[in-house]
Amino acid sequence: MEHVGAEKDLGVTFDENLRFEEHISNKVRIANAIVGQIRSSFTYLDRDTFKRLYTALVRPHLEYALAVWSPYLAKHINMIESVQMRATKLVDSMGEMEYEDRLRNLKLPTLKYRRRRGDMIEIFKRLNAYDQ
Repeated sequence: MEHVGAEKDLGVTFDENLRFEEHISNKVRIANAIVGQIRSSFTYLDRDTFKRLYTALVRPHLEYALAVWSPYLAKHINMIESVQMRATKLVDSMGEMEYEDRLRNLKLPTLKYRRRRGDMIEIFKRLNAYDQ
């Protein structure tokens, strides 16, 4: 039997130590590529258009199967959050603002907040027998 360092199942890449390093790197690379495509496709990007594009095209790549591979190392959390930091700079007149101000202006939560919220929803569903 041959030794395999990583295996992909249902779109999530597992390594032999369950660190998800390769998976997170791939997802960040894909999300950054999509942000780059958005940047090159639009000369003017207002808040509403950006929010629709970001939530439909970029964020799903950063959150797919999150319950399985949820990042716990600071470097992984920063890699994932940096995609949203970079993307929010695309909105015209918001490039020079602080990250938190851009999020507040766009009415977007941080990705860390969304992960915690998703975890809380799953816990609530388990405790209240919603997943039978």
